[in-house]
Amino acid sequence: MDYNALANRVNSLINKYSELPISYTKVDTTGYEKHYDPSSDTYKWYLNGVETTEPTATTYTGKCLETNISEYYKVRGFVKEQDKVFLTIGIPKPNTGDTITVDGQVYSVVRVSKVKPSTVDLLYRITARI
Repeated sequence: MDYNALANRVNSLINKYSELPISYTKVDTTGYEKHYDPSSDTYKWYLNGVETTEPTATTYTGKCLETNISEYYKVRGFVKEQDKVFLTIGIPKPNTGDTITVDGQVYSVVRVSKVKPSTVDLLYRITARI
């Protein structure tokens, strides 16, 4: 089964049927190191051992669907009443504690689970809180 094609189909369906824009800003620090330079009393950034500028943030945008949270989880205190769950695949996977913006409202990411039947992420289920 071609899971990449399936992931593309999921993304196209979300984009087709959703009106909710989602954005996620991330600073990719892969390969970067920050070192103190006593001669200039500043910190300098290095990418793979070569001095460079500080990594910059990239904002990813896409669409998402809002889903309902079961009363089971609310009654037992697993989630708060105002928590929301969003389904998306159009942005990189956020981490717990990151912030996302959905339809202009900023949310803190409480939990992220992946629908991943193989090595390909098909969908992210993001539980978020104002």
